[in-house]
Amino acid sequence: MRSLSSILFLALFCIFYSCSPKREFPPKTDLNTYSATTFAATPEEKIDPGKNVIYSPSLLYAWDKLRKEFSVPFEINQSFPELYALNASQSHINSLPESEYETNVVREGLNISVTAFFKKSLPYETKLQRFDDPLIFNKHAVAAFGAWGSDKEMAKMFKILYYKNDSDFIISIQPKDETQEIILFKKENNNDTTLAAILNELNAKTEIGKKEQLSRDNWKYELKEDDKIVIPVLRFNIENEYKKMMRNSLDVAGMHYTITVMKQQTAFILDEIGAEVESEATTGMAGAALPPENEHPKHLIFNSSFLIVLKEKDKTNPYFAMWTVNNELMQTGIK
Repeated sequence: MRSLSSILFLALFCIFYSCSPKREFPPKTDLNTYSATTFAATPEEKIDPGKNVIYSPSLLYAWDKLRKEFSVPFEINQSFPELYALNASQSHINSLPESEYETNVVREGLNISVTAFFKKSLPYETKLQRFDDPLIFNKHAVAAFGAWGSDKEMAKMFKILYYKNDSDFIISIQPKDETQEIILFKKENNNDTTLAAILNELNAKTEIGKKEQLSRDNWKYELKEDDKIVIPVLRFNIENEYKKMMRNSLDVAGMHYTITVMKQQTAFILDEIGAEVESEATTGMAGAALPPENEHPKHLIFNSSFLIVLKEKDKTNPYFAMWTVNNELMQTGIK
């Protein structure tokens, strides 16, 4: 049996939203030490209720490179559902232009390693406010940052993409690079079974928001003096081994291969200075018109389940997504 015994899907990417010196990520920790967080190899993968879900297209970029190296289709038995789904996913396509990531293949005997690398720099125009009082996220006190609508310098960095009420809304944070954006989506429920379903809802509601801005009073889509945005601080550096895909096999050009290594590491910081993320991987909606609402202050507070998306503004597929439902990866307390 021929073995892909060293399929090293190495995908590194960094995003900096601050002009200040790079901050250190927390020490690397194995995913097994977290009881309420998991990784998704693809957005189509089923998510565990009550758990944070972290996604990066690292494995998909490396897997694409591996397929191109063989130039023939991979034959994967559906008895390996995770590997089959990885091979079928298209969720990474066009998330980044080819000029912004590199791939490399190294062959050593019967082994092959695949490396993918991409890095982004997206500084904020202005440092956001770190709040003295903690945010209560699902009954837990966590550090938080954001802005008041009265602070015009900070407020101009935000855009409201959709607003139904204080429990169902979408905002974006605009860095200096106007081709990129961070999107935060707070949902009224978390009954979705996949990240792909949440992303589809995000896209559908964003389209609704575009129409509402044309047909309704724009108070919903402007940050007023008494409006407030509050976002929890997130910090983590996690390594995960995709054990469900270990020892899976595939046939390529008349040869039989076995996967023996498939890992991914993702580090992420989101705070008032900005966001930094680094990842290393081994091996519609329709609605009826509603009556106009009376204008009131908007409390855009991410104190329950929400989605974080990092993407190019003109693209659909993200290069980072995280479904956040608990405080396990948040910074505790106040600054």
